[in-house]
Amino acid sequence: MLNIRSFLGSTALYLNLMAYRYLPLAVASIVMSSVPALVMVTARLYLKEPCGLIPSLAVMVTVCGVLLSIRLPEVLKDPSSITSSDPNYFFGLGCAVSCILILSITLVSLRKMQDVHFSVILLYFGVLGSLENVILTYIFEDFVLPRCGWDAILVMLVGVFGFTGHCFLTLSLQTEEAGLVSVMKSSTDIVISLILQVIFFSAVPDFYNLGGAALVIFSVSVIGFRKWLLLLPSGHRLKKKLKLLML
Repeated sequence: MLNIRSFLGSTALYLNLMAYRYLPLAVASIVMSSVPALVMVTARLYLKEPCGLIPSLAVMVTVCGVLLSIRLPEVLKDPSSITSSDPNYFFGLGCAVSCILILSITLVSLRKMQDVHFSVILLYFGVLGSLENVILTYIFEDFVLPRCGWDAILVMLVGVFGFTGHCFLTLSLQTEEAGLVSVMKSSTDIVISLILQVIFFSAVPDFYNLGGAALVIFSVSVIGFRKWLLLLPSGHRLKKKLKLLML
């Protein structure tokens, strides 16, 4: 299980970085934030976690938000308009979709390994992930040293922040349901990505970005609020008023 999880996790990380490289920051984040929808389905199939009517509707709203964020109306109307402005758009989109499919299985497998210490999981992930990425780099890219200056510093910061975030993600998945963890992660990812896109790239989100982000944030918030309602005592007044959300 550790070997499989490490392989899937490193593959998802590689695809995640490729998606952020070839897609606009907001679009990549919104697509990645659809993970809770897939995690709900995967957790239901393999962990037997509950998935009622409201989560199922939230999954459909999430899918609509993702389709809106990737400019599906424009893609269907005139696909050449997208590729002419960004020839790598569909390649990045394929990486993003593949990433969320693999990541949903990875998150569920982490939930399955509650008794394994998070440091052991991260050690396997680091070793096998390094080997896999060396092979992928040899096949698809060239080995080059980072340029002097900011490049080397930014590469190191990616490693530090990525490892730290992965530690907290592993700990949270071992103590809480996979669906709720992915909901919290995805909703914050969208908001932070939209803000950083404006600050660092001066790219103002358009209607598709904002509309898709709003739909995804709404759906994952409903899932998270429903989880909180289920944890309340059986006689709580909010459970009686909002019983439809617990379907």
